Amino acid sequence: MDGGDYHTCGLREGGSLWCWGRNASGELGIGTTEGATVPQEVDEEVWTMVSIGNYHACGIRDGGSLWCWGQGGSGRLGLGHTMGRQEPTRVGTESDWEVVSAGGAHTCGVRSDGSLWCWGFGNTGQLGQGNTTTLNVPTRVGTDTNWATVSAGGFYTCGTRTNGTLWCWGSNGTGHLGVGDTTGRNVPTQVGTATTWAEVWTGDAHTCASQTDGSLWCWGRNAQGTLGLGDTTQRDTPEELTALGADVITALGQWHSVFLTAAGEILSAGWNPIGQLGDGTAWVEEPRPVP
Repeated sequence: MDGGDYHTCGLREGGSLWCWGRNASGELGIGTTEGATVPQEVDEEVWTMVSIGNYHACGIRDGGSLWCWGQGGSGRLGLGHTMGRQEPTRVGTESDWEVVSAGGAHTCGVRSDGSLWCWGFGNTGQLGQGNTTTLNVPTRVGTDTNWATVSAGGFYTCGTRTNGTLWCWGSNGTGHLGVGDTTGRNVPTQVGTATTWAEVWTGDAHTCASQTDGSLWCWGRNAQGTLGLGDTTQRDTPEELTALGADVITALGQWHSVFLTAAGEILSAGWNPIGQLGDGTAWVEEPRPVP
């Protein structure tokens, strides 16, 4: 399951895809622009993953083909233009996509050969091309063939490689690249020297990543306790969340974070203006169980 600013999509057992929420740009993929308050089945295909951006979504079908839909501004759908789509539309003809991640207005993916590709809005270098160009088709990032995962955030991107290293690029005004400063990068830049990173999650301007020992680390914007570290101090390098234990799965929003522990407990931290933390507090600086 994955969620954007105003809509959510998820896969059921068997690979069927369901979406619900806001749909003004066709981001639910059901052929209309009418919103839905209950899950709607997108089509009758078998899907292996789905990722949600602010106003668009992308997914991979069984067999490795890539499909995107919703708002097409800045070429974020990868279709060679900026027109939107109300139903899943195939991106290119390749059938070897393994990972896709939809960000604020850009998208990135990893193919089976370990190559990394990005497209869409590039104003802060989030496409990793060494410039701030916007691209409307998938464009390869460098020549490396050891990318394992990728996560597209608001105006930045992070990914892990098969050698356990972590890399981030794009905007960095709140230190969310984790490289020790607040200067943006327009090419993938290694985060520290560790070779034990496993997975990374990006929000609007904060980031969390897990290591192979199950530990969880977060950094970036923290004005309302978004990082769950017990304070509101911004971090520009990864800091471990020791209180949650190991093997935590994370979902990051614009100003809040949600954590699923190995024991199955759901906790949240950050700003809570419209109830996204699941309780009645204004904000929470330490992860708190969702009622």
